[in-house]
Amino acid sequence: MRYSRKRAKKREHSLNYFLCKSTKDETCSACQERVVSGSFLYHGIAALIKGMVGLMTGSKVLVAEAVHSFTDSVGFGINYFGGRTKQISNLLQGALIGSIMLLSGIWICSDSIAIIISQTPPRPGLLALLVAVISVLANWHLYMISACIHRQEPDNGNVFMCMVQNRINFFASCFAFFGILLAVSGFVFVDPVAAISIGLFQIYGALQIFKDSFDKEGLKAALIKKRVLLSLGTLTVFIILYFTHGVCDVLDRRQVILVPSEGATSESPVSSLLGRAPYFYIQNIKERMTKVQVNASRLYNVEESIVIGAIVDNNRVGVVLALKVGPGMFSTLRSRSVRIYYGDRQENVGALISDYLAGRLKCAVSPNTTRGFGRSQVRWLAPW
Repeated sequence: MRYSRKRAKKREHSLNYFLCKSTKDETCSACQERVVSGSFLYHGIAALIKGMVGLMTGSKVLVAEAVHSFTDSVGFGINYFGGRTKQISNLLQGALIGSIMLLSGIWICSDSIAIIISQTPPRPGLLALLVAVISVLANWHLYMISACIHRQEPDNGNVFMCMVQNRINFFASCFAFFGILLAVSGFVFVDPVAAISIGLFQIYGALQIFKDSFDKEGLKAALIKKRVLLSLGTLTVFIILYFTHGVCDVLDRRQVILVPSEGATSESPVSSLLGRAPYFYIQNIKERMTKVQVNASRLYNVEESIVIGAIVDNNRVGVVLALKVGPGMFSTLRSRSVRIYYGDRQENVGALISDYLAGRLKCAVSPNTTRGFGRSQVRWLAPW
């Protein structure tokens, strides 16, 4: 009997988060306000940092986390404003926050699936992994506080929505961490797969919020629920059509190949460095047409990546075959959904195109050379 009482007392004490200094008889109102406002500020800052690092390192799951944090910041802002002013009902708060989470989750899933179908993801760097670790620790801390408050105030709708969002954020950040870790190790497709899991967490959390918000009301809630679901269904169709069109466009551009060349014919040697090639040999496989363009950056004082970007856009290039590509050029091409393949030996343009068509070239996931002193500055950011 004494052992069971001691165990029950220990379990009751463990319900409180270990950083909480309040006793059982104290209220949680101050902690509640702090966790909602803190979650709002954290996710606003995290969205900016994750977005910048995700774009810089090419991590799709970190970009998904940035979208996730941005929508959460908006949701926590609605939650905080509604809790302080009492001018927004729990029903309206649930509808707004759930709609934002659902649409962002569908957007993340559609974008990641489109990446898997149409592209080969790049290998993210160690900076992306560091940001993911910080995100896991911060989301765990916020979830533990909000869960503790929810146990003390189980009927508080604002606290419930805050706890659901923080719980989803914690598990999503864990998936992001393992996705980036495996992608850095060479399994690059795990990165967008982890992004899909984050989108699914968003959708699951939105459904939870919808259920909790709409089930507590009567006829009015049923009418609002019908209108909300109709609007969300329409927007979901538009999102899916948008990414489907993007995938079809990328796949269509894969018929156009660009090769840096030392001359203007298919018998010319392949230029050793993409940005400094005298000519660009462009072949459209579908239309059986070829075109040769002079590298304007060699004639004028123009940045090589700007010239390549313009040529890719104007000719709808989807594949680049080269011997060496630097970090800046690699980022420029990948931002345009261009696949890059490296030739393993010095050969002419026609032979390199034949190797690509025969499937003997491997799609690149990172640059294979550097430019000047740039490598010493970013060596720890990416594993090339």
